[in-house]
Amino acid sequence: LARNTALIAGLTCAGLAGLAMAVLFARFEIGLPAALVYLLAFLGAFCYSAPPVHLAASGYGELTAALVVSGGVPLFSCLLQTGRLPAPLLVALLPLMLLNIAMLLAFELPDFAADRAAGKRTLLVRLGPRAGHGLHVALLLAATLALGAGAAFALPGRVALAALPMFPLAALHIGQSVRLRRGASAQWGWFTFTAIALYALTAALLTVGFWVA
Repeated sequence: LARNTALIAGLTCAGLAGLAMAVLFARFEIGLPAALVYLLAFLGAFCYSAPPVHLAASGYGELTAALVVSGGVPLFSCLLQTGRLPAPLLVALLPLMLLNIAMLLAFELPDFAADRAAGKRTLLVRLGPRAGHGLHVALLLAATLALGAGAAFALPGRVALAALPMFPLAALHIGQSVRLRRGASAQWGWFTFTAIALYALTAALLTVGFWVA
């Protein structure tokens, strides 16, 4: 797409988001916590792509995206519906944020050379491919451990049971990353698809678990 197309689309979405928030403020009592979460998420999303901050190419974009998408959106939704943040939800968001960062690293691995040549300072460019693979595996392991610990201590039983199918998929994806780090032939399409599937499946399973619980 042309740069102007992206700019117009971004400004249009920002305007619609601002209008929607104005309607929420004007017609509903959404509460200060929800408004603050919305504002922080809006600023994070804007600064992710827009200059002069442009976090996407700074090495901090991956964390920002995870906080906005996997943290801000569910928190805002929960505050709108209930006005509070139950502990099980907060526990469930940690593995999602870790998986979100791991997924973004998986996207960056095939584009490492191009990003470095273009002067982008993504997290992977800052770390290098080998360390990036190591961080990718560490994030996946941390996400599975966080979900396992949450299932043992904080999450409702049905939520924990619903999330069980993510563990074999996480093991598969960890194995892919380890083999790539050791020099195996890269099948990037399959690798990135597994990263997306792991994140999306975990989010969907946790959602269904909370519905049932």
